[in-house]
Amino acid sequence: MAELSSSITDEQTRQFRDQGYLVLDQHVPPEHIEVLRDVCGDLIAETDRDIDAGRRERVLEITHKGKRYFMDGAYDKRPELGAYIFSEIMADVCRATIGPNAYLFKNQYVVKCADVGMKFSWHQDSGYVPEPHTPYLTTWCALDDVSEDNGTIYILPRSTGDA
Repeated sequence: MAELSSSITDEQTRQFRDQGYLVLDQHVPPEHIEVLRDVCGDLIAETDRDIDAGRRERVLEITHKGKRYFMDGAYDKRPELGAYIFSEIMADVCRATIGPNAYLFKNQYVVKCADVGMKFSWHQDSGYVPEPHTPYLTTWCALDDVSEDNGTIYILPRSTGDA
């Protein structure tokens, strides 16, 4: 078995294996959050310009200006995201969850604007991958403070489905 990082506890690793998720509260350093926020703002502005110019072919159809954005391939457009994506923090998360070998499969910003009534349905990310695939890791990094009041995500633990 691969050596686990000291930044992820044995208890967190067990929770991932038992329940299918783990929470790392305030685990991303402020300098990475700043880059993630800056790129997010730039991508939203670019998407809005595409929508305003009628270039909908460049915008995912589930994107709704000012309400909800899905922006694929952010790392291709903004390589500075590599400082976070390929950071030791993310390597630690991968080693603790899926093992020593990890590859970037998909990178996407999903933005749900506050107080505009666009809800996300319960879903499983791998349900959107049309071909057979091995298990992969989805990470979610909040760029703003979140709570139940302003629309945080909910996670359905694996054990809930076993009953």
